[in-house]
Amino acid sequence: MTKKVSLKGKKSYATYKATSQYEKNAKKKLQRHLKKYPNDECAKNALTHIEYRRQIPNDVSGWCDRKIEAYQGLGRVDAMKMAQILKHVRKVNNEGLYDKSVQVIQEKLKNTKAPSKNSKPKRS
Repeated sequence: MTKKVSLKGKKSYATYKATSQYEKNAKKKLQRHLKKYPNDECAKNALTHIEYRRQIPNDVSGWCDRKIEAYQGLGRVDAMKMAQILKHVRKVNNEGLYDKSVQVIQEKLKNTKAPSKNSKPKRS
C-alpha cells in the first residue's frame, strides 16, 4: 500500500500569489499598526503602496553570477554549492574583521613570540 504524498508545499506558492494573500496580510498588519499608532504618516502612505517584494532569479543559473571566475565551467548544482561556500567564506571573513572576540584572540596571537626555526626546545 502506498502512502499519500503531501501537497502542502507544492501548490501553496501558486495559490498564495493567485489569491493575492500577501497584499491582504500586509494590509491587515498595517491596519493593526495604525490602530495602535494613528499618527504614523509612513504607515498611512505604505497602506496605499503595497507590493510583493519576493525576488526571483531571472537567470538560468539561479542566483549565481556566471561572470565570476569561480563559477566558470560549473553546472547549475555545482554553481549553487560554490555560491554557498563563497557565502560562508564571506561570513567568516566578516566575523574576523568586525567581531571583537575574534580581534582580541588575533591580538593575543600577534603578541606571542613564535619560536625561531634554529632554536631547539629545552629538555627537562
